[in-house]
Amino acid sequence: MRTILKVVFAGVVFLVFSAVADLTLGVLGFPADIQEQYAHPPRYRETIKNIEFEYAFETNSQGLRYKEIPLQKPTGTSRVLVLGDSFVEGHGVMREETFSALLEQKFVADGYPVDFMNGGLSGTGPLQQAKLLIHVGSQYHPDGLLVCVFPNDIADTPETASPTELDAIPQIQRSGIKSLVYRLWPRTYMLAVQAYRWRYYLRRTKPSDMVSEVSLRALEVGIPQERIDAWKARLPEDLVTAANKGTFGGPILSYGLLYPEFWTDGIDIDTERAEAKWKSMVALLTEIVHRGRQQGMEVGVVFIPFGGMYDPAQFDESVRNPGRQAGIHLRREWLTGQSELQKRLDLWTRTEGVPFLDLTSAFREAAKEKQPLNYVLDGHWNSAGHHVAAMAIEQWLKTRNVFTFIPPAKGTLASQ
Repeated sequence: MRTILKVVFAGVVFLVFSAVADLTLGVLGFPADIQEQYAHPPRYRETIKNIEFEYAFETNSQGLRYKEIPLQKPTGTSRVLVLGDSFVEGHGVMREETFSALLEQKFVADGYPVDFMNGGLSGTGPLQQAKLLIHVGSQYHPDGLLVCVFPNDIADTPETASPTELDAIPQIQRSGIKSLVYRLWPRTYMLAVQAYRWRYYLRRTKPSDMVSEVSLRALEVGIPQERIDAWKARLPEDLVTAANKGTFGGPILSYGLLYPEFWTDGIDIDTERAEAKWKSMVALLTEIVHRGRQQGMEVGVVFIPFGGMYDPAQFDESVRNPGRQAGIHLRREWLTGQSELQKRLDLWTRTEGVPFLDLTSAFREAAKEKQPLNYVLDGHWNSAGHHVAAMAIEQWLKTRNVFTFIPPAKGTLASQ
């Protein structure tokens, strides 16, 4: 009987203390449920180190890589939300070096206070970017929306993606012991879930053994062992080591095995998979344009070219190119003329009546100066690349009157 009483007493004490601990988590601000994350984590700070660069990454209270500004727009100020992936976010450069920040600096200096809000999200496509517009960006009441499209947006769009997903509220299914634990200690449970997700994220983005994990994934999807062995033999050892340390993007190497058509699908759209992805992507882009207009935003679309569409060094065997070395398919004909993707984007924007800027010609012209515009190994724009983009976009905004609230101003970035 005494043993039973001790067990019961210990159980009661445990329940009381665990309940108090869970309530304390609530007082400290820990949620009883996890909401879907539409932007970066709010008020996040990190020093990002890569083998080619190091920079400070910070977000505001809404999870944007942008300064802190009130949601309510001050009188006399205009706002433009810039949507896109890592090229918009500015992976590899300081915030003030991104093309959106350069545009803001220029227009403010000209006497036109315009906030160019950085809505870039690395590793995302139009599906996630549309959610950012709806759930985060619209809170700032933007006057304009600049939608930036990069060739890998096709690869980053699921074949079955649909605009109907944008308003769906994700439901978390719990059953059995998970349901019981959640009912008793919801905040403690969600804290444990967050810790598990963070650990999974780190394993996925910064694997300790990238080659083994990618090889295992390849076997799971039916890639023959001899092809895996050939891929391993091509990999540069120093970049594999850097990927395992988290100082180099492992996906650049993994695509050579798992998705060698990564660029050809996005630029040439010459497979059934690519065609399905294009249809999903353009449906999402159309929804982004319509949602923006419904909220009173003027909309413009900018095409950001892949380095292999303007830089001949991408095909120079004497210059290191991790993607090419790992087995990603590249085509030299991209350096001239218009690709299928560019033609389709041009037709789509005409159909929707949206001003369209293709940055390819500006970057082909800038590449003639032989000044590097991209990081050689990582592939993202360096500060010079962002300056070229800002210069071309500024001239386009002024000459095409894309946003009526931005009148022509004296001087351009091109004249500096």
